[in-house]
Amino acid sequence: MQPPLRSIALAVALCVIGLSTASATPSSLYTLRVPFVGLTGPAPSQSSPPAFTAQAVFAGSESNSSFILKPDTSLWATGSNSFGQLGDGSATNKTRFAQVLTGVRSVSGGPSTSMVIKSDGTLLAVGYNGVGQLGDGTTTNRASFKQVLTGVTQVSAGYHSVALKADGTLLATGENSMGELGDGSTYTYRSSFEQTLSGVAQVAVGLYHTVALKTDGTLWATGYNYYGQLGDGTTTNRQSFKQTLANVSQIAAGGFFTLALKTDGTLWATGFNGDGQLGDGTTTARSSFKQVLSGVTQIAAGDSSVLALKSDGTVWATGYNGDGELGDGTTSDTVSTFKMVLSGVSAIASGNGHSLALKSDGSVWVTGLNSGGQLGLGDVANRTTWTQVTQ
Repeated sequence: MQPPLRSIALAVALCVIGLSTASATPSSLYTLRVPFVGLTGPAPSQSSPPAFTAQAVFAGSESNSSFILKPDTSLWATGSNSFGQLGDGSATNKTRFAQVLTGVRSVSGGPSTSMVIKSDGTLLAVGYNGVGQLGDGTTTNRASFKQVLTGVTQVSAGYHSVALKADGTLLATGENSMGELGDGSTYTYRSSFEQTLSGVAQVAVGLYHTVALKTDGTLWATGYNYYGQLGDGTTTNRQSFKQTLANVSQIAAGGFFTLALKTDGTLWATGFNGDGQLGDGTTTARSSFKQVLSGVTQIAAGDSSVLALKSDGTVWATGYNGDGELGDGTTSDTVSTFKMVLSGVSAIASGNGHSLALKSDGSVWVTGLNSGGQLGLGDVANRTTWTQVTQ
């Protein structure tokens, strides 16, 4: 048995730091608020700070940063920034959301890397680039956004990154030691985007695997498969995409597992399950997809945890919870069956140990790991219950 996800991720992180040309130590920022008391009267009342109003929330299964998209298309970011992945030109962590761009459509966060799609379809990249995951033709880290593609409709960032163009072509760049780019090659990595698949409607990357949803509803997968995360009934790595499921409407990829939402609202899962992230009531890995939930409208995969949004606005969670990322008020390490943790929600996102939820009133709620300030609450204390973000 190979080492579990967190051990592998630690080893990768150590290599990344060794290769990097920039580093930073996470810092803590605390603000002491002292109420003013008048000399001849009572102290003025203190109102609560205003809440964020957002239209979308973003993270990434291996990301220690968080992003909020406001209705005016401005992008706000918080969290780890040691490689400049927040795109503010610095390498300083943030504990409060700060505006970094305007005119944004969507964003994807990877481990120390971020990819942003602007309203005009241009793709911007920033952060760690040691294996070419920014796709700019170099392996140079960047602390400011750089345009790398045009005509992009969706992106998923990681140690390898994939971008979907408006014509349905899938482009990939970065780490490829496990065949995760799906180009049939054994190159260790690529530093420029190259086409690997066509007829694609949606994409997602795990730590070392890639899944693509085609326009006909079929699911295709490539890369590392030791835990069965490709869902093809084997544990054999693949260098080219292979079809593994049909009638799919949405996909998500965690560290070493894959989620597929079918057109009938049922959720299916496969791969590593040591933390109960598949939600099937066990901690046994699966090499084929199994139905685990119904009535689902959106899915989000974290490093080792899962959020599922149901049609009634309730959020259901399963998997690793040692940092409070499920938001159930505990830090029970393993939750292997989905439980309801929040209501009144319209969108969800999961990161590497933290979770975000957008409520129907536009408010943003967070829980979980906060060592880099990724919850945006002004401190670095973890949360075990869902907490509203304020400005």
